[in-house]
Amino acid sequence: MKKFMFLITILTALSMQTLESQPPQAFSYQAAIQNASNQPLANTTVTIQISILQGSIAGPVVYSETHTTTTNAQGIVSLTVGTGNPKSGNFTTIPWSRNQMFIKVDVDLSGNGNFIPMGVSQILSVPYALTAGNGLDTEPGTEGQTLVHNGDRWQASSTILATETGVVINSSDKRNKGQAIFAVRNALGDTIFAVYEDGVKIMIDDSPTKSTKGSFAVGGLSSTKEPGTEYLKVTPDSSYIQFNTDTRTTKGGFAVGGLSSGKAMVTPYFTLLPSLINFNFDMEAVKRSGKGGFAVGGLSSGKNIVQNYFTLNQDSIRLYIETEEKTTKGGFAVGGLSSGKPVTDKYLSLTPGFIQFNFDESLISKTTKGGFAVGGLSSGKSSLFNYFHLKPDSATIVLKDKPLKGGKGSFSISNFDSAQTISNLFSIDKDCTFIATKVHAQGDMLIQGNITTTGSILNLVSDIDGNLYSTVRIVNQEWFTQNLRTTKYSDGTPIFDTLYQTPLYYNIAPDSVEVYGFLYYSLVFYYDNKNICPTGWRVPSYADWYTLFSNVSDLYSDDQTALLSEMFFWPTLDMNGTNASHFGAVPSGYVLWNTNENPSTANVYAHHFYGYYWGIDIDYNMVYGFQLPGESLITPAQQPYSSGYAVRCIKN
Repeated sequence: MKKFMFLITILTALSMQTLESQPPQAFSYQAAIQNASNQPLANTTVTIQISILQGSIAGPVVYSETHTTTTNAQGIVSLTVGTGNPKSGNFTTIPWSRNQMFIKVDVDLSGNGNFIPMGVSQILSVPYALTAGNGLDTEPGTEGQTLVHNGDRWQASSTILATETGVVINSSDKRNKGQAIFAVRNALGDTIFAVYEDGVKIMIDDSPTKSTKGSFAVGGLSSTKEPGTEYLKVTPDSSYIQFNTDTRTTKGGFAVGGLSSGKAMVTPYFTLLPSLINFNFDMEAVKRSGKGGFAVGGLSSGKNIVQNYFTLNQDSIRLYIETEEKTTKGGFAVGGLSSGKPVTDKYLSLTPGFIQFNFDESLISKTTKGGFAVGGLSSGKSSLFNYFHLKPDSATIVLKDKPLKGGKGSFSISNFDSAQTISNLFSIDKDCTFIATKVHAQGDMLIQGNITTTGSILNLVSDIDGNLYSTVRIVNQEWFTQNLRTTKYSDGTPIFDTLYQTPLYYNIAPDSVEVYGFLYYSLVFYYDNKNICPTGWRVPSYADWYTLFSNVSDLYSDDQTALLSEMFFWPTLDMNGTNASHFGAVPSGYVLWNTNENPSTANVYAHHFYGYYWGIDIDYNMVYGFQLPGESLITPAQQPYSSGYAVRCIKN
């Protein structure tokens, strides 16, 4: 077998394959081929296969080509690698700059395709023109195009155009419409700004663990080119818009509007100016399936709107307030501004437990009166008349004399109980005035017509201090319907202990004395038989109480709460009272004090649970206590003076 030696000399001269404006994608080399006797193989036709290996002498072939040529008299062949007959790969995409590259040479002397390996050697120096040209597309681009790498090479792209007039980002029709056209991501890879086919999204980091919360702002520049006033700012917990109210030709403001087909704003749906706030609905859209409207809603933890707190539609306005007890109560207010711009007067306040209208009396004059009115509209949408008008000096309710659909115009006040049953307490129409409960009048009652009644007409009773009490007749007894709250005996003597220089009554709830009255110590019943009830009335006896219990049991046999005020929840019965008898017992509890101490240091017990009332029997020098609910008889123990109970007076 003939043996040949192979020598490769790589030349760095780049005169081959030169193009007008592109780097050459080829390099020249020479090889000397000798026989086994080390004699040059002169003037012989040979086929040489050139392979470029990546990484090592046994690395993968990234490109190969063949050349058929003739050696000269010295056995030398001159070739241009990159211009031969390609067998695999692409010469222009060889990654010269990424790894070490090796050249492998095989020779076919007979032309039958049988190649003899001649060796592998490292390419120690790669021409710069190859490494630079390998990274760019060799085809010319157009003005403004930018380079984009497609994974194999760099090529000109019109996705981003950079011209002298600005930068433009274009979107392809073939792209995924759900992906962003343009996006900005932070160091963690989170998208914080994105432009889509149909919108723009700005994402703010609302993590509470960071010292500075994310935000988005639009601001003005000061004369020093530094950021000035922030006209729009959005943070995780607030959003605000500010406009400059300085007097200029163009007033500051904010508007949200609809676009015409020509992209010009034709309808401002929301306008906010220093002197005007305006919402407009698209009435044409209202006539179609969708209703126009405006809403303010709350977000769930998943960032979805779960509750509309305010809605404004063509045919309704609704305002919702969160009624759960929290540190800050929900509410709605309309107020006036002082010259310093903070809210100084609340003309309308609406909270879960309170609704209030206020007038500015300083603005009330002979020509303009402050007030609040509810009026009806005529077919022309102008005010017809006021059904309700509240002014500083009067309140007027107007009922239609001839209401529509045959019903009578009327005004009523009703009670809504826990069973969702509505009971009419007061109503008035053209023909009749109905009152379901007792009428208490401190002044005179003038009646021109006849009085027809199945009950008693009773006057209010006054104690020595001038406190007024209503009464109720239950069978043959007449009782106070409130606890006694006098500070003097009926003869005017103070209910006072001279030893301790303190009153012999206890004020359990200073802010609600008209509800609970005073709790009197039993000692008051031993002061020369003085009466603490008004003249003509007395503290009930043991027998009086049991007569009351018997009468109520007969009248309201199925109601164990007939004596108990309906204004309280009674825990031992797990229900509110019905007060069917109108007696109105309240859970005032009782007090105890040590006779060796001042009565003002007493301890309160059973408040909001039970009502405790005195009953006395002077003939036997005994003082009793009765517990409601339960009607239990309580006889004070060894120290009868230490107990303090409420008093209900009964008529002599």
